[in-house]
Formats: sequence, structure tokens, C-alpha cells
Amino acid sequence: MIQIDLSVYGTGTAPIINQWLDFEESMELRVFLEVLDERQMLPKRFGNTSDFQDLLVFVNRENVMVQGLHIRLHDRDRVVVLPALAGG
Repeated sequence: MIQIDLSVYGTGTAPIINQWLDFEESMELRVFLEVLDERQMLPKRFGNTSDFQDLLVFVNRENVMVQGLHIRLHDRDRVVVLPALAGG
């Protein structure tokens, strides 16, 4: 069992989500984002991309979008998801 500390900003259902999520085992970031997408816990997305490149994702304070979505999440990792677009 692993726990992920999640913060998501700008979702359609709530402006901010802060919670711990429990999973059976470690997983790749892409799978984690797919789970969040199914649960409608991601920020409002623009376009029809399935690669999550329209999001900013930080794991333990590091921008992981540069490395790609293949990194593995482990117990007690902190994940922050932000919309990549901002208005002015």
C-alpha cells in the first residue's frame, strides 16, 4: 500500500483539491494521471491531448513534465497538478 499526497488546482468540481490517495502499489505518473482523469480530479483541460502536456505536474517539488510521464510514484510522494494555461 502506498499513499500519495495530492494537490490539484483549477478542477471543474472544486478550485483546490488537497488529499491523500491510497493505492495498492507504486505506479507510473501516466497511470496516476489517468486515474485522476477518470475520477474528474484534473484541472480543466484545453484540447484533446491524451499525453497530459496541457498540465504542469510536480513530484516532490520537481517539474516532472520535462522528464516525461514514465517516472514511478512511491509511498509518501507529493504530487501537485496545475493547469498549464493562464489568462492575463
